[in-house]
Amino acid sequence: MILLLIEIPDMLQLKIGNWTPGDPLAFRQIGDEWIKSASTVVLQVPSVLAPGQKNYPINPKHHLFGATKIVSKTPFTFDSRLLSSIPPPVIANP
Repeated sequence: MILLLIEIPDMLQLKIGNWTPGDPLAFRQIGDEWIKSASTVVLQVPSVLAPGQKNYPINPKHHLFGATKIVSKTPFTFDSRLLSSIPPPVIANP
């Protein structure tokens, strides 16, 4: 896994969507719809591993995606203690 530091130009700061928690079963559908709609380059979402922190997924299908810039790449691994505290996902029966 690699931790990326990404620069988002000022012009894209206006393209940051804001998402708030809801039904955990709907997370994937919400993400899929966000990617397809290409409504924003970046989506601000709450962190599951670090409450009170935010994550910023970047939409590679947005027409301004190419304006983002990778500043640095750092090897990264999650501390196993963090991962052990996450409950397994709930999968609905079809």
